[in-house]
Amino acid sequence: MMKCPQCGAPRAGDAQACDKCGAGFPEQKKKLSKLCLAGFIMSVLPTVIIAVYISIGKRFIKENAPLPFVELGFVLIVVFFLAGLIVSITGVVASRKPCLKGRLFAITGLIFSSFTAVVLIIAGLLTYILVAGAKAIENAPTYSGDVKQYDGYEVRGHSEKSEATVMKWYWDGDPDNNVIMIPEYTPDGQKITGIGNVFFFPDYFRIVMEDSSRDYFESTDYKESIEGDSFRFPTENNLADFGIKQGTIVRFDEIVFTVVIPADVLRVEVVTSKFGFGVINDDGSITFYRCYYHFECDEDNPKYFSDDNGVLYYKSGKSEAIEGCPYKV
Repeated sequence: MMKCPQCGAPRAGDAQACDKCGAGFPEQKKKLSKLCLAGFIMSVLPTVIIAVYISIGKRFIKENAPLPFVELGFVLIVVFFLAGLIVSITGVVASRKPCLKGRLFAITGLIFSSFTAVVLIIAGLLTYILVAGAKAIENAPTYSGDVKQYDGYEVRGHSEKSEATVMKWYWDGDPDNNVIMIPEYTPDGQKITGIGNVFFFPDYFRIVMEDSSRDYFESTDYKESIEGDSFRFPTENNLADFGIKQGTIVRFDEIVFTVVIPADVLRVEVVTSKFGFGVINDDGSITFYRCYYHFECDEDNPKYFSDDNGVLYYKSGKSEAIEGCPYKV
């Protein structure tokens, strides 16, 4: 304890003058707080480690080589982050004493700790998204193999397995041919495990006209019209907007396509917008069919089931499997 240089009385706390004789105490030289300095150093280290990994990571990416000691680097970042945060907070509290300095070091350490916390949160979210995405892809087949066309349908194969997904079903324009029997195997022996595909982006299953020259939506008149390539469907009041010449006989009808799903199909991605056809008949007239789906799913399918109305559901959660799907209920 400091004593008065004149009378020897002990100093009371942080008093600037002696309570007994009134003599002033000499100005005490402040010492740098070791806690503040240690907190600053430990808080800066995670940023240094991140910067080093970013710097050397570019070279390893160019060489297509794995980045070394990733786990160790992550552990060091977390350890120094927690230690720097705790010690910096302790340093801020300790630096309130008049004999200590270094508060700025501790505050700077807290700033670096906050930056590291943001980086860790972002890294954690990205890791979760990547892991969840990888798991989803693993659980649901993704097809990136060759496209093959068979009698009445087209498939895309799996790049690693002897599996395929049906991408197109060819319709002959006859409204009575409205049942789509998804085969269990292709003629080449590939197991059908999907209807439609997701390879980075959805690639939907489509029903297309077998003879594209009979599909009015593929005609030049339609594509050059006001509504060409729109998502709208014609009505009796706007035929000219769809490029239909005056005097053309136009009829409107509906078709419900029944899709029979085998037990091994684990992915269903179908087109739901502008689901319809404009069939050019032999006499030059056009019949516009607004189309709907009706699913009949095999009872042994582990992922899907359908009800009496033809609506497709997930077995887990019992929610609708195809959002916005046009059903004729």
